[in-house]
Amino acid sequence: MKCIYKLMLVIAVPIISVSCADEYDCSSTYDKPEEVALADYLNGYDVLKTYINRSVSPDFKLGMGLAVNEFTEKEVKYSIARTNFDEITATDGMTHGSIVSDDGTMAFRPVMNFVSDAKDAQIAVHGRALCWHSMQNNAYLNEIIAPIPGDLTTGKTVVADFEANNINDTYPMSGNTGTATVVADPAGKSGNVLRVLNAVYDSYPKIHITLPKGKTLGNYKRVVLDINAPGTGGYYGNGMRMAINDTPLAAYGSPSSFPGCPGGGWGRGCIVLELDNLNLTAAYKALTEFDLIVGSRTGKSDYYIDNITMFWEIGKDDYIRPDAEKKEILTGAMNKWIAGMMEACDGYVTAWDVINEPMSDNENYKLRSAETETNADENFYWQDYLGENYAREIVKSARENFEVYGGEANSLKLFVNEYGLENPGNEKCKRLLQMIKQWEEDGITRIDGIGTAMHVTYSFDPAQQAKNEAGVVAMFGLLKETGKLVRISELEMNATDKNGQEFTAGNLTFVQRLAMGEYYNFIIRKYLEIIPAVQCCGITHWSPMDTLVGLWNGSSERNPAYIGFADGLAGKVVVSETENN
Repeated sequence: MKCIYKLMLVIAVPIISVSCADEYDCSSTYDKPEEVALADYLNGYDVLKTYINRSVSPDFKLGMGLAVNEFTEKEVKYSIARTNFDEITATDGMTHGSIVSDDGTMAFRPVMNFVSDAKDAQIAVHGRALCWHSMQNNAYLNEIIAPIPGDLTTGKTVVADFEANNINDTYPMSGNTGTATVVADPAGKSGNVLRVLNAVYDSYPKIHITLPKGKTLGNYKRVVLDINAPGTGGYYGNGMRMAINDTPLAAYGSPSSFPGCPGGGWGRGCIVLELDNLNLTAAYKALTEFDLIVGSRTGKSDYYIDNITMFWEIGKDDYIRPDAEKKEILTGAMNKWIAGMMEACDGYVTAWDVINEPMSDNENYKLRSAETETNADENFYWQDYLGENYAREIVKSARENFEVYGGEANSLKLFVNEYGLENPGNEKCKRLLQMIKQWEEDGITRIDGIGTAMHVTYSFDPAQQAKNEAGVVAMFGLLKETGKLVRISELEMNATDKNGQEFTAGNLTFVQRLAMGEYYNFIIRKYLEIIPAVQCCGITHWSPMDTLVGLWNGSSERNPAYIGFADGLAGKVVVSETENN
């Protein structure tokens, strides 16, 4: 691609190499002779904010995005901000997620330092999103509206103590050998007990059980019984066995392996058999009547069983907070967050993005929602809990707390900020304007302005670029009609070739960057031409020192796009022509 750059303006200074007016060394060298002249011309530009016509738009602020620590460290970005811009916006460090901890405590000291340093530097601060679905402490927000676990209650049911039986009553055996007969306790202490005699291996007493009303087998966790087994009659053996109806027998340790269980004497409550070992199905857990099969596996049984007890645990259902309760809790959390931020800023920050990125990218919906957005687990959608008119509560809280913490009511300006409003067709812009109109229908809520977060793309396909530019013009026309303040809030630019492939910083030529500067020039001029001066409140470049999209490169030298940006602020036209060879 061969690019020829034409400057359609009157040059009031000689085209010679001069130092930049920024607070750093920005000397550069270029290989191509034609680029040397352009570089010299570029270096002859003044700092950006000098190109604003303050007599036309006295309240206009030229802004820059940077992180809180990038400003408070007072290094290169601090110098760029002070020299070239009227206002700064924190790209990070003023968000809910960076300030609110998992237990709800808030650390505002970095914000306070940021605002204090901005005040000392006499540069304004535009407040970052008070309410946003992104960059929040989702763990904290989800925790405060989570279900409350129900209390666990426990108890026991004695299912067989044989006291109601007559001596010599018998119980069926699960196998084909042995007997289970009610006899008097040989120790003379426990009344009636069950003697298991001559049961060879997998043959055990079968005891029919009917559970108390309101209980099912699934409520029970374990079976506990007393056993008196001599060493040769089942104390050692091959282990305890248990089953319900026709389930497979579950294996446990021999009586000798259970703590406190003596050989040849009563081990009271020593044999503890967990029902989980049976792997019961849902159908079995629903049973209220069944046969319990239990005993010691031995080649020649002669042991006694008594006091078979089943222990249950029932947890109350978790308390699921109703929607009204969730709304109340989250409204309180939002008010606390906004109050803390307003207190930290002490009335100095008078312009805020009160709502950020509310609109769905899917044209079938208005607002974002966890039910419709991708990556919903990574975000928190306030509108899902506070309702689609949630902005009313946020605006009210912002205005009230701004005054409480030192702000003058008439100076506060609240913006709704959204990206993609300039996309061809402008459908998202139209939906946003409908939503703002709805929010304001209560006659109380007032949105002062709209921020258009313009993360734009310059296309080297002329047809696509024409669509891009038409979308920008149409968007400004729609925003003008609202009568509200209009702010270009996050302006930055990448570039694609005629096939739609994105350029990287390393493969953008000098003249291609000049062409990107032309698009900056177009956007800024159209903003100043279409939006009435009383509605023009500012432009913020979101990443002016980004190597790809910025106005300065990684060495703090001006990128060629600086020309188009500066001339756009001055209302001057630049035009680049491209030829495809």
